[in-house]
Amino acid sequence: MTVPEGMPIGPSASRTDIYQFLAFARQVLRESAHLDARWERSVPVTFEQAEQSIKVQAERYADPFRLSVVGEFKAGKSSMINALIGRPGLVPQAIVPTTGAVTEIWGASPERGEVIARDGRVIFSGSVQDAAVYADQRSDMGRKYSGAGVRVKLTIDSPLLHNLIIVDTPGLGANDHDDEVTIESLKLTDAAVLVVNGLRPGGEEAERLAERLRIEKRRMIAVVTRMDQVGEREDAIEGTRAAFPDVIEGDPIGFDTPGVLAAQQELEAARAAGDESRTAQAERDLEAAGLVELRDRLRESLVTGPAVGQRLDRVVTTVTSDLGRLSQDAAGMAGLREGQARALETEVTEIAGQIDKILRPRREYIDAKIGEIVDLHVGAYMAQMAEAVDVYIDRVADAGVLGSAKVLWNMRDKEVEEEYRQDLVDKFKTIFPDELAEVAVDRISREIHHVLEGEWREALRDVRAAGGGGSFDPGDLVDQITDHLRRLAVSLAVDGALLIMLFNPGGMLFELALLALSAKAGNNVLRRGPARIQRIKRQARIQLLGQQQIFAHKTAKPFYALNAQTFDGLVQQTRTAAGGKDAERLGLVQEAEQWKSAILQIGRLTKDARQLRTGDAA
Repeated sequence: MTVPEGMPIGPSASRTDIYQFLAFARQVLRESAHLDARWERSVPVTFEQAEQSIKVQAERYADPFRLSVVGEFKAGKSSMINALIGRPGLVPQAIVPTTGAVTEIWGASPERGEVIARDGRVIFSGSVQDAAVYADQRSDMGRKYSGAGVRVKLTIDSPLLHNLIIVDTPGLGANDHDDEVTIESLKLTDAAVLVVNGLRPGGEEAERLAERLRIEKRRMIAVVTRMDQVGEREDAIEGTRAAFPDVIEGDPIGFDTPGVLAAQQELEAARAAGDESRTAQAERDLEAAGLVELRDRLRESLVTGPAVGQRLDRVVTTVTSDLGRLSQDAAGMAGLREGQARALETEVTEIAGQIDKILRPRREYIDAKIGEIVDLHVGAYMAQMAEAVDVYIDRVADAGVLGSAKVLWNMRDKEVEEEYRQDLVDKFKTIFPDELAEVAVDRISREIHHVLEGEWREALRDVRAAGGGGSFDPGDLVDQITDHLRRLAVSLAVDGALLIMLFNPGGMLFELALLALSAKAGNNVLRRGPARIQRIKRQARIQLLGQQQIFAHKTAKPFYALNAQTFDGLVQQTRTAAGGKDAERLGLVQEAEQWKSAILQIGRLTKDARQLRTGDAA
């Protein structure tokens, strides 16, 4: 049998533009998808989700147009579809409710049939005829799967179905389940045909159907069947128009199914015989039976009519809706990052100021405290030494610590002189032991440790309170100070120059010892010169006072260095903290720019999408 000519429903140049736009939009969104990891909260649409949504829309837009055929049961839907395609018996038809599942008729080669479950599983794959049985409620398989949500897919070789899918639905009014399946199919189609029984176009069932379709707000092409059986053609047409005033689109089309099938058969035979007269007559018969008008109306609806615009509207609405929500949330993130960057900029400025406001004054204060502590304990130490010198001078005057007079005559021998000097030092240490130096150093170290730790801890608290010391660890500071002081305590000792000064040849105590030796040898220098002894004592004290200042300076110097080292370390930490926060600030600024760039791109995509809707893209 000759198949009717196919309708020119196919991609146009404008549709190609739409495909290109959707592909470009996906690319733009993929370029910003790395920002999805930066969301501070859950958002309804991410860049990845928007890209995937557009992918789905592109796939749906590329799908063939879907034409649903709906109507009351026994209205002749399946018969009309078979006649429209030119394949009698393709989908089951009878005078009782027959279609129990949604049947999709696709155009492709080779021909095949599939039955697909609600979850996507393929229940059956085979011939078109065997698959069609699953949609027939009169068959065992049809009864088994009726109401189970299966979908029968019939693929046939038909030019009519180029870029078109015809969906045969269960009849309305037979049962609630079939009604739900049919109504749901309408939501997924681009256009719909309402098949009305011309023998009873305005009956009670028609009124109920009209109300149900009005609720769905879906306008359809109305096809009035049984036109070969009605008495008055115009009455059937007018009855359909009156029964479905808010549902049908344009005038109802009268359709003579048997006439269409007969004319198609005649047309095939006439063309095979090369009989132009018979061919022309068969074509006139097809027109009279309503096939030509139905095809023209479908072409108008699906190619240049509202279906194309509606499909584009659905794509644009979905895309712009996702982009709008994405842009709004991205704007929030851009603003958040800019605010965080501004706050960090303030912190960086404040941190840099902590060096002069807090750390440097604290260093100067601690230096002053170190000087006080060292002066106090070195002064006490030197006072003890001064008392020991007095005692030693008195002993020398009494000649209680002198050796033999023969030493005096051998002083020209340097070794003897050094031995004699060391003997004097050792005897002095019996009065003023070395351990006193260790005690002084220990006291100085402990007190300075307390000052260093306490003052720098407080400085850290001040820096933190000002927002600049979040990365500082006080424990590290204390450990650093303790370690340095431990090493200082080992290295510090009373400067040997003090004793060298007193007991070197020419030193006060050395000279005193020599005088005592002379007296022991028979001279009465000491007995005749008590004033001279007092003068020696005074000179010794003066020398000790001078050495006290030198000793205090040398003792304090390493503690000053430790304080400076601690200060430098905290300054470095402060600058590092400021630098880290500044780097963080720069990162936030860059991220904010990325969000704003994405917003700009989204705005351009939205504008382009709207131009597709308002332009000639269809």
